[in-house]
Amino acid sequence: MSLREVKGTCPECKRTLIRRSPVPLIAVCDCYLYCDICGAELTPYTPDLNPRAYRDEKNIDPLGLADRNEASVATLYVCYNHVPPHYSGQEPVEVLLE
Repeated sequence: MSLREVKGTCPECKRTLIRRSPVPLIAVCDCYLYCDICGAELTPYTPDLNPRAYRDEKNIDPLGLADRNEASVATLYVCYNHVPPHYSGQEPVEVLLE
């Protein structure tokens, strides 16, 4: 079986992925690991588990102590190069290479 070039375009970043394979395959684009704003590598987000750091779903903070940031349960990565930090919830993107 001979290897041939298979290509596919990431729907998120529009980058073309090229691999050598005898058959079509699915590859994962690594664009989810980089900041949309500055291009720096994102840091995995680990939330502060102190209950005073969160508001309820209706954005109510009864104690007035929660920080006003964009982090949510969907946040996976963060870039601290910005003020306020850039929070990303983008997940890995599968790209079909044919």
